[in-house]
Amino acid sequence: PCASPCDARLLTRAEAAQFLKVSVNTIDRLRYQRALGYYRLGGSVRFAPWDLVEFMSGKPVFPEQIVADVQCTLSKAELADFLCISSRSVENLVNRGLWRRRVGRSVRFYLGDVLLQLAEKFRVAAQGSASGPLDRNE
Repeated sequence: PCASPCDARLLTRAEAAQFLKVSVNTIDRLRYQRALGYYRLGGSVRFAPWDLVEFMSGKPVFPEQIVADVQCTLSKAELADFLCISSRSVENLVNRGLWRRRVGRSVRFYLGDVLLQLAEKFRVAAQGSASGPLDRNE
C-alpha cells in the first residue's frame, strides 16, 4: 500500500505506459480494444494503478489494496492531484454531482466516496475478466 492517497493517484497515458513498460500507442490500443480499464474524466483519460496491476497479474485488485487510507478526506487541490486533473476540472465534476462534504467553510472530499463514484460513473471497464499478462513480443 502507498503511504498517502496521492502516491496511488490516477495516471496519464504516458505514466501508464511507463508503469507497464510499453509505448503510449500500446496503451491506446489496449484501451480501444477494451483490454484495459480506464477512467474518463471530462476530456481526460486516466488509468488507475490497481487496474494496471490487475491487467498484469490477471487477478482482481481493489483500490483498498493499493491506497493505504481510503477513509481520509482531501481538499480540492489534493483531489485534483489524486485524479491528475486541474482544480477547474474538479469544479466541473462537482457541478456534475461529485459528492463532497462541507467542513466549516471548506469543501472536503472523502476518498472512499470518490473511489466509489469513479467506479460507478467514470470507469470504462475492460471487457470480460482480468486480461492477463501483457505479451511484450508485439
